[in-house]
Amino acid sequence: MARGNRTWRDVDGERIEGTWRHVLYREGGDYSLRDLFIYADGMVGFWRLMPFDEFERDIAAYAPELPDSGTASAYDLASWTFTEPRTWLTAERLLADVRDDLDRLNRRPDSTDRCHLALDAFRAQPDETTRAALRAAYLAIPEHRRQFALGDMDHHDWPLQALAFGPGGTFVLRGEEHAITADVHDRALAYFADGDERVRQYEERNPPEPTGTSLPIDNVMFPNGWPDDVGVLVLRNTFPSPILVGGQTHASVAEAWKAVEATVAPQARTAVMATLLRLKFAQHPDLAETLKETGTARLIYSDLSPFWGHGRNWMGRLLELVRAELFVHHDEPVHQHESSTGMFDQKGIDH
Repeated sequence: MARGNRTWRDVDGERIEGTWRHVLYREGGDYSLRDLFIYADGMVGFWRLMPFDEFERDIAAYAPELPDSGTASAYDLASWTFTEPRTWLTAERLLADVRDDLDRLNRRPDSTDRCHLALDAFRAQPDETTRAALRAAYLAIPEHRRQFALGDMDHHDWPLQALAFGPGGTFVLRGEEHAITADVHDRALAYFADGDERVRQYEERNPPEPTGTSLPIDNVMFPNGWPDDVGVLVLRNTFPSPILVGGQTHASVAEAWKAVEATVAPQARTAVMATLLRLKFAQHPDLAETLKETGTARLIYSDLSPFWGHGRNWMGRLLELVRAELFVHHDEPVHQHESSTGMFDQKGIDH
């Protein structure tokens, strides 16, 4: 599967999330290593995108059988000749994986998720009707992915098989077939009960953060310009909110920071950035209200810099500082905030 391989494309200003995976593509008698792109709107391909049903009709080209002595290439990288080639990516496997990719991109349960839902239903009401539903959901997982369904490489998926096929059936573990006896079935039930208990104990020791106490401020790009309503994204430094700094107007906090960054000593970075943020929200009361509406939430600022963004999250922490100041000094006029900084002149930092 293509978990973690994120990409996206722009369609009329809308960001379409996607993922990608490697395939060996056959074109005539030639084979080439390609990146196959899959997007949430169902478009699939590389040099040309096509609807999923068209991709499905041409699937043999994307998961071909590899002939002995056949040649393949990776553009601008290498070429080679097959000798006793083997491929694990059959057409059926690729189609099943792409279907799962599309489900995840659209935030729908994929085949493994649906099996877990069926497992929950069986454990809540263990009868032959729910077992049949569990068995169908298990068999719907691509065969090469079933052993990963429980995320347990010691046991693989035998407890899941034992419940899906029931006493009298068989399960396969590491290539060997085993009978499902009543005892095996009971041990499978105990496996899941033990897992529930481990989760309960973990959550007891590590209580999850209450819902709503963390608020991400994502790094989202708008190639065709910022929309009218971007919510908390107005808190990003790149949001167009002109600020007056030492007599000079900058289009945004990001532009103001760019103008002075080279003159700022490392130990003064947070102080200078805090000043810029204070000016932004003092000079734009509507944006200040948006910041105040975040309440006491921890602000998580997404940025490539581990200092400002994920990692040390200094930008999120500074926004929280300015938010606290806004609640304390909400009646102060804007000019007091600017004149009180004492840090900027016409040229930038006043050393």
